[in-house]
Amino acid sequence: MKKTVVGIVIFASLVILTVWYINGKLNAVYTNLVVKNSSKEDSVLVYLTIQAPNSVVGMFGMTADDTLNCCSQGTFLAYKDSSYSSNVSTTVNGIVLSFAGVSGPCAQTIAAGFPTGINVFEGSINTPFESFDISIEDGMNAMMKVSVTDLVNWHYGDGAQYSTFDSVKTVFPIRNNVNLPGIFPYLCTNCIDEVAPIPQNCLNLKDSCSAYATCQTSRTYKNGGIILLEYLGGIPQICK
Repeated sequence: MKKTVVGIVIFASLVILTVWYINGKLNAVYTNLVVKNSSKEDSVLVYLTIQAPNSVVGMFGMTADDTLNCCSQGTFLAYKDSSYSSNVSTTVNGIVLSFAGVSGPCAQTIAAGFPTGINVFEGSINTPFESFDISIEDGMNAMMKVSVTDLVNWHYGDGAQYSTFDSVKTVFPIRNNVNLPGIFPYLCTNCIDEVAPIPQNCLNLKDSCSAYATCQTSRTYKNGGIILLEYLGGIPQICK
């Protein structure tokens, strides 16, 4: 009798999982990434990179892209108080999104005219394991805030720090972005460990990294709702 019950439970679980995830596509429930310009700026240029084989064409109203071996890249203008939808029902991995400049290593972006580097939103949607964070590992040029409609299933951190959150938001100055949910601090490769030595031409902000692994948010086998990424404005480029 016990074997029969166990067999029924296993079969039911497999059926549920199969319906949930078929051919790389989630069935019926999709997560929508929304980008909004909530700053005082009339517009900001948004740079988006996603992992192949997906294309940015069709996302956020984009009609063309630059295709690389690993990725698809594109840009769109986000106007003040306007929102833009990802508009996809397929799995999208390796999302990297930045404002006003294309992301890259701190030495590269600083040389390109961003004295404090460029921070990014990164994540994956419509997967069995969704995640996102804001990374200022290579610097910071923009204030960002991320909110979710599903406050119950999204968590950050691990162990004793595994907890729900209201929002993920950068703070100023740059060196204060430590021990915050969903934020990778400057030159902290895995949230808690510093890059050493500091790469040439990068900012010398030798403060500590986060004390615990609080930098990643995630939810498992629960899709749908909205991830709202807000651009709150650029930061002063002379202060760190």
